Amino acid sequence: MSTTAGSYRAFLWDGVAGMQNLGTFGVNAGTTLNAGSEANAINDRGQVVGTVYGLLGGLLFNTIIPFRWDPASGGTLLPQSAAKATGINDAGQIVGNSGSIQGSHMSFMPRWYVVTNAFVWQAGSSTTLGFSTNQTTYQTDGGGGFDVSINKHAQVVGLNHLWQDGVRTDLNSLPDPSLGWVIFSTSDINDAAQIVGQGTHEGVSTSFLLSHVTPSLPASISV
Repeated sequence: MSTTAGSYRAFLWDGVAGMQNLGTFGVNAGTTLNAGSEANAINDRGQVVGTVYGLLGGLLFNTIIPFRWDPASGGTLLPQSAAKATGINDAGQIVGNSGSIQGSHMSFMPRWYVVTNAFVWQAGSSTTLGFSTNQTTYQTDGGGGFDVSINKHAQVVGLNHLWQDGVRTDLNSLPDPSLGWVIFSTSDINDAAQIVGQGTHEGVSTSFLLSHVTPSLPASISV
């Protein structure tokens, strides 16, 4: 949803109110830039999380800030600069990726969002998840990086990691190695602790479903 040339807007749609523009939450991108926003996740309470950008012709330039929108209180920016909010559970815990903005400072030259870590935000504070694995190649002109997801048990997944109760586990350590799987990235985790994502099976690139995710027990994995 866009209201200004070269920018775009996060929106919420339902069968009663229809399309609702969530706006850019007061971000002023500057006189030569447009502010844009995207919505990335919604929980059962209708709370939405996403990201606000400073844009020039659709290119990420100088601003990337996560937001939370609540149907009762409206939208607020999260106290986390250079970050994207990509997941929220029904308890209101928010997760996303984080990093820095790098690149040219010259006018009309793009700067890139370089993702190096992930975070969980709750009760007004942000905690790093320690997902950093030198992911400095995650540079995109639209603000990319890896997805981070959370379920109602506060289990968080991102890249090939599971974070639970302050402990980070490499998901490749859970399936039987003889099955021939290598997990590269995760897309989501549900309340049954089932994880979906991408990897290779005996050298062939494919998606996967990982079940029975308990770091102390073997997990089952399937195409």
